[in-house]
Amino acid sequence: MAVMMKREDGFVRVAAAVAPVRPGDPERNAASMLALMKEADEQGADLITFPALALTGATCGDLFRQQTLLRAAEKALERLIAGSAGLQVTAVAGLPLELRGAVYSAAAVIRNGKLLGFSADPAPKQESLTAYPAGDADTVPFGGEEVLLGDILYADADDARIMFAVTVGEEACGFRLQAEAAAAAGAVIVANCGAAPETVGVRARREEAAAALSRRLLIGYVSAMPGAGESVQDNIYGGHRLIAEAGKVPEAAEIGEACGLTLADIDADRLLALRRKTGMIPDDADAFMVPDALVRPTERELLRDVTRLPFLCENEEEMAARAEEILAMQAQGLASRMAHIGAKAAVLGLSGGLDSTLAVLVCARAVKHLGLPSDAVRCVTMPCFGTSDRTYQNACGLAKALGADLREIPIRDAVMQHFSDIGHDPSVHNAAFENAQARERTQILMDYANDCGGIVVGTGDLSELALGWATYNGDHMAMYGVNGSLTKTLIRAVVGHVADTAEDPALAALLRDILDTPVSPELLPAEDGRQQSTEGTLGPYELHDFFLYAFLHDGFGPAKTFRLACRAFEGTYEPAFIRTVMTTFFRRFFAQQFKRSCMPDGVGVGSVSLSPRGAWSMPSDAFAAAWMREIETL
Repeated sequence: MAVMMKREDGFVRVAAAVAPVRPGDPERNAASMLALMKEADEQGADLITFPALALTGATCGDLFRQQTLLRAAEKALERLIAGSAGLQVTAVAGLPLELRGAVYSAAAVIRNGKLLGFSADPAPKQESLTAYPAGDADTVPFGGEEVLLGDILYADADDARIMFAVTVGEEACGFRLQAEAAAAAGAVIVANCGAAPETVGVRARREEAAAALSRRLLIGYVSAMPGAGESVQDNIYGGHRLIAEAGKVPEAAEIGEACGLTLADIDADRLLALRRKTGMIPDDADAFMVPDALVRPTERELLRDVTRLPFLCENEEEMAARAEEILAMQAQGLASRMAHIGAKAAVLGLSGGLDSTLAVLVCARAVKHLGLPSDAVRCVTMPCFGTSDRTYQNACGLAKALGADLREIPIRDAVMQHFSDIGHDPSVHNAAFENAQARERTQILMDYANDCGGIVVGTGDLSELALGWATYNGDHMAMYGVNGSLTKTLIRAVVGHVADTAEDPALAALLRDILDTPVSPELLPAEDGRQQSTEGTLGPYELHDFFLYAFLHDGFGPAKTFRLACRAFEGTYEPAFIRTVMTTFFRRFFAQQFKRSCMPDGVGVGSVSLSPRGAWSMPSDAFAAAWMREIETL
């Protein structure tokens, strides 16, 4: 079943379009452009951008000074405007525009039978065209009305959130000043009518420049270059169609495709959220503004793919490099803290689970960096009621493979004594039963670290912090945390990388078995041979990490996140199950903030963190009511 995205999700469908042209034949060119406008409208496009001078052809040279061509271009534009009646797509069409004896390379903005205004090129390369003064705003008579003309034309969507800007520039990567001004004014999407020919390697350079510009300015960008039919007297025009969003190029035409459409869905809502995080404040652009209902109200299926694992790189080589970078940052952070306080050892509880496995790998690197022996990593395994033989054996094997010191301290008797002291019936497996074990383990680690001159290394991860899946003043506490800004899915990827690159086959085999072990706190005795399951209680971590990224990084609400999750996990989880897990995520995220308000120091390695020291500020008494009500409407 197709997942339909709603208007309020903030996706804008843009099209870069190149129609076949006949230089000097505006009437024929207008017919070709109108055909693409109708096709884009049928495809649900909100915005379609043609090349500069598309109505006449970009290679007319001194013919742009001829009154006959200029009048023919005006008539062709009138035909295009009339033909757009009834269409929901906003079109940006290039043409030569005469004003008081000067001829500009302009872009007409058209919607539903109406001309909204013109943008004009401030730096054309053809001598027959005049540069329009940057920053100026003027009016020009057309069709019996006065319409706005500027080097940048802004149009504000009717919901007043998504503003787009229209520019005309010879080259896709040569209009930085216009794009910077547009972004500063609050434009989320910049449409550029380009006019540059093909040269060897220029496509890659355009894409790199557009990606870099869109990343720096946090904009969506759509551009089209002239294509088939343009004169080949001195140059080749390849019809390059380019779309970029915040550093990525989601769609690009093949080199051989000199005509046609390239469509992509730009997430304007995400761009706005990223701007809120960076504090971008728009300037006043009212003098250049025209109204336009940019985003169509109908639901539609999303064109773009949605990754299941947003914290991971999609490319394997990039992920391997990222994993090495993460390990180096974790080890550097721990080594620096140890050196600063004069710690002689890194002490941690080694459970044989995923988080403590990555932590001990980091500790091994940190002590090596400090010139300490491998046994300066002091591992403690503390079996109790729910400890399985598999995790116990893996913990022992891992310490041995790394040359770490390993001490076994069973805690069953100590916990039973504690139950007796507080009058707890050990047959009652409630929160006290589970948390007493976690707190006993933390007490042992803290005291042992004091005794050997070490530092207790925390193993808890970002996913657990978000869900509050930690015992307050138990595994919640440490002297320095190394996993606190890594999600469970990212930790799995990093440990997997170490397994794939390990020179010791025994270590690699241990790591792979740990990766295959279901995630469990092992605080409850096994029932019928089945161990306590974290994901069985909370739901899959891949879902929680998906929600975490959408909520913290992109600033999305539950409704949009739900629809994106349904798209990403289609065929794996039913929508009802996704909604249930999402309810758990938001309920726990708000209720457990008090644990994050006093979390220990730890290295931050990614763009998402819940550290109360500058990364995430939230009152412990905040209510989740608004988010829960939104979930109830799904």
